[in-house]
Amino acid sequence: VMTGSQLLVILVILIAGFVKSDRANLSPFLPYGARGIFDGASFVFFSFIGFDCVSTLAEEVKNPAIDMPVGIVGCIAFVGLIYTLMSLCLVSMVPYDQLDPAASFAT
Repeated sequence: VMTGSQLLVILVILIAGFVKSDRANLSPFLPYGARGIFDGASFVFFSFIGFDCVSTLAEEVKNPAIDMPVGIVGCIAFVGLIYTLMSLCLVSMVPYDQLDPAASFAT
């Protein structure tokens, strides 16, 4: 129930955000170049640490050799997709130079 409600909230935020988005805010798309990509990727890495709980379920599955890699890669792909959509939604609503650097989503 809790996961379903969290996904519903994320979906509502994505829909509302993309309705209010402006494609002009996506230019320049990479204002900080490759350095900005690597800085962001190093920060996002720590959001994936929670996947150790998926690997602890190895005792519960019938065929861990097949089910565990599929489960872990599937979880990482799903969360990566949600993270990418939320980031795209945010940067398309507000130009990057108008984001408050002190905001939790900006650092």
